[in-house]
Amino acid sequence: MFPIAGADKIEMARVLGWELVVRKEEFRVGDLCVYGEIDSIFSFAYLEGKRIKTIKIRGQISQGIAFPLSILPAGDYREGDDVTEILGVTKYDSEPVNAGQNVALFPEWIVKTDEERIQTRPELIEPELVRANEPYLATEKLDGCSATYYLNLRDAGHPFGVCSRGQEILTTDNSVIGGWPLN
Repeated sequence: MFPIAGADKIEMARVLGWELVVRKEEFRVGDLCVYGEIDSIFSFAYLEGKRIKTIKIRGQISQGIAFPLSILPAGDYREGDDVTEILGVTKYDSEPVNAGQNVALFPEWIVKTDEERIQTRPELIEPELVRANEPYLATEKLDGCSATYYLNLRDAGHPFGVCSRGQEILTTDNSVIGGWPLN
């Protein structure tokens, strides 16, 4: 737990690699909690149907929400247990940016990648696991609109393409994804 300057009722906690604001003295270091990751939608109480977002409270970024284990039905819970079904948690999925556009299936020849957030695997960056003189590739995952752009030199009629997460966009418009000329 870490104090937040000028805040007397809240403090900053770390869950996995995420920083979040919690009520002061609600948790102690090492306590188990139910952690709601960004883009989770809970189906109970004041959170029903609401999306968990990154917010800033008293100057502190909060990347999720933590609940005491008391929100769970009686049981023997251990660190790492998946309680999403028990709590009816779903993942937020925005409306497609390209709604109403002319779209096609995502090209089969392009490999989709799903990068895991390092915050969910802090053990990978523990000092004792980092080896000197071993090459690492650093990348940055940005939350927002997923896009894939391709240049297919084997297709003279359609060499350049733009795809959303699951589809190829075949028309142009002024949207975030469809605003570039495709030929």
